[in-house]
Amino acid sequence: MSESPLTYKSLAIFYILLVVVIFLWVVFAIGSTQNVLLTLYFGPLDWILTTTGLLVSMMFPILFITWVMKHQVSFTDPEWVHRNREIDYTEFESVMREYAREYSHIIAHIDYKLVFLTITLLVAAVSSGALVMILPFTLILFIPHVFGVLQVLFGVTFSVLGYRAVPTDVSQLFPFDNPRKFRNAVRILWNTPGISWVGVRIDIGEAGGYYTIRDPTVVAHIDGIESAARIEAELDELGRFIKAISVMNFKPAEGRWTVETDTPGGVTSESLQGLVKRTLQAYVAAKGVDAILKEIMEELGVSVPARPDEDNLESIRSDELMTEDG
Repeated sequence: MSESPLTYKSLAIFYILLVVVIFLWVVFAIGSTQNVLLTLYFGPLDWILTTTGLLVSMMFPILFITWVMKHQVSFTDPEWVHRNREIDYTEFESVMREYAREYSHIIAHIDYKLVFLTITLLVAAVSSGALVMILPFTLILFIPHVFGVLQVLFGVTFSVLGYRAVPTDVSQLFPFDNPRKFRNAVRILWNTPGISWVGVRIDIGEAGGYYTIRDPTVVAHIDGIESAARIEAELDELGRFIKAISVMNFKPAEGRWTVETDTPGGVTSESLQGLVKRTLQAYVAAKGVDAILKEIMEELGVSVPARPDEDNLESIRSDELMTEDG
């Protein structure tokens, strides 16, 4: 078994520091909010400014501590053994969830559920002053303590959020792609006539008992020529489907053929139909057509070209790149 590429240091002291920071801020917050409690009868501005300042100021030491915590992992770039695998989108979501959970101390990613929870707790804590309007006078003095409890929850949630989001050099070995980025391309491909399967191809690297998932790409296979051709989706940083590439790899053709479509407004099911048809026609031109494939092409409204003679076939077999708008 190869040597482990990662070395961890104890995080116990940092957990203690986080607890101490949150505790000190809460103690100070309870005293500060008690001083502005009576001003709530005249207006909420002092309360809002004070509580917001307390919550925001607590974020800075928490973020610093989580940054130092995340950098307690050292690494040596190992020799990864790579293999490609195609899985459906549901399985891809499950794999990435497990990947993020198992390597949360390494991977840098933003957990949007925690972002929502953090914002909700911040708003709830600041809004706790509104309890002065509904609580009896004898219980009003407990409002700062309610704020303190919400502040503790906010601090813990923000600590987890910050820890997961902080990037490090080690994070480059374990990149993370949010499955949501690929959802739209998967949906568009499934809605395209002639597509028999859609999923995600991932590159899995293994070394020293660890694994990394890299270069996820949405792929689709065309009905009748699943083993000979595939369509790859190219996405931008926001997950918009900007290009589709059809790749054919089969003998006796050498190399691979690529048919590419690039639409100004993004790829749609309608624009993909032409790509599927051109791929089928190119395949038949090189390999011929059987009864099943002919039936599929007729259902899609694709004309079946005559098989070329040997001179034309040799010309077709050369690597070729065709780009069309629409």
